[in-house]
Amino acid sequence: MSGSEDVAAPTTPEIEAETLSYAEMIPLADRQEVAIGGAWYRIRVERNEKLTATDWTQVPDNTITPEKKSEWLVYRQSLRDITTQTITVDDADIPNVSSITWPTPPQ
Repeated sequence: MSGSEDVAAPTTPEIEAETLSYAEMIPLADRQEVAIGGAWYRIRVERNEKLTATDWTQVPDNTITPEKKSEWLVYRQSLRDITTQTITVDDADIPNVSSITWPTPPQ
């Protein structure tokens, strides 16, 4: 004969035990970088919405006082500076966006 032996096909549990998940194939640092990038995208979207909602405070024909306009200017700059903060990542590679401190708008 040809000398071949009968070889049993591996079972599903055996295959699963030898198979890496997609996440396991990507280095931890790369997974964290992608997760943080997505978190920053969401933060920027929220920041941009807050800026858009306060655009009216900086137009020349608004009716707020110069002092109040200045307060809004500082608030808007704080929103722009939000990306200088640091986002931490937990053990499950999930960014902790609650570590971002949002500025308080003027009253």
